[in-house]
Amino acid sequence: MAKYGRPPKRGKNLGEKLGLNNEKTEKTAKSLGEKFGLALLALGIAVGTYFFTKGVLIPDIAIWAREILSLILSLLVLSGFSAVSKGDNRIGTSVVIFLFAIFIWQMANGYSDHDFSSDETVRKYSSEVSVRTLYPRDEPYVFHLSEVGDETNWFKFPEGGDFSYSISSPDFGYKLIFSDGDKFKGDPNLRIPNKIHPRFKFRSLGTNQIISITIKGG
Repeated sequence: MAKYGRPPKRGKNLGEKLGLNNEKTEKTAKSLGEKFGLALLALGIAVGTYFFTKGVLIPDIAIWAREILSLILSLLVLSGFSAVSKGDNRIGTSVVIFLFAIFIWQMANGYSDHDFSSDETVRKYSSEVSVRTLYPRDEPYVFHLSEVGDETNWFKFPEGGDFSYSISSPDFGYKLIFSDGDKFKGDPNLRIPNKIHPRFKFRSLGTNQIISITIKGG
């Protein structure tokens, strides 16, 4: 008598198995590619925000304050980007660590290049010497220094304006001194670098020096 049993199970053939594996591999590769692209985009936005803030928005404040504000703003932008894109938390953590590394590097670099002697000069003239404000006008300001080594008061421009100035003298026998430590000998062809909120004075290098300065702008 013939015996009938349950038919044997049919397994997936090799083609089906390879197809499933290829599909799974493609999905994994696509997911990794998306995560990598998202990480690069998050990094670019955060780092770009850091250096834009530092260089454009707040360039003229103390080093530590500038770096901290740049870091805070870049972290806020990164947080907003992560919330909108629903990014992987591991990506956000990696970018945050990278931002803190940049912060430490910029702090160390800023203070290693900083001229602390200029700070002392600024404190000295701020606390001990009055600063005269020179306002724009058609007539030049004229100063007479009779002896070698004589100096004028410290000068500054009014707050909140963009000013240009030109200096003239019969023989340019003076030295132009800025509060940040820069010093320039009188020269009719002298090109003075742009400075934010400059404070300056004149020192005579000869006798009977007449110095005229014309202020324009506003």
